[in-house]
Amino acid sequence: MAEENRSLALVVGDTTYSVWTEMLKCIVPDGRTHRLRVVVAGMLEYARDRADEHAEAQVAGSVANRLIESVSNPDDARKLLLRSVEQLFRDAGVPFKRKTRRGEQYSIAADAIEEYVDWELMPWE
Repeated sequence: MAEENRSLALVVGDTTYSVWTEMLKCIVPDGRTHRLRVVVAGMLEYARDRADEHAEAQVAGSVANRLIESVSNPDDARKLLLRSVEQLFRDAGVPFKRKTRRGEQYSIAADAIEEYVDWELMPWE
């Protein structure tokens, strides 16, 4: 699949995607990862909801199909969605890789996908 076909804009539309990239430009540079991951996971939840209505939802490998498949295959969600989420950060012009205070590298994009997978998980209920 071509890189441009991984864009979440194909599912949510150019206007919404543009708002998302503007939001990320503003909040990522000084944002805390534990907060950013929830915002981006919310974007994925919205995109998955739109994917259910998308004409390409049944086309294997399409962004809409990957969003839907990620729900039934949470173990594969990172693989299915990582490039699309990384593309969102690239389109916003902000980094998705960070280092902890101990120098360990991690990815806000991968963390957001984990939050998305656990979106409905509420162990206190």
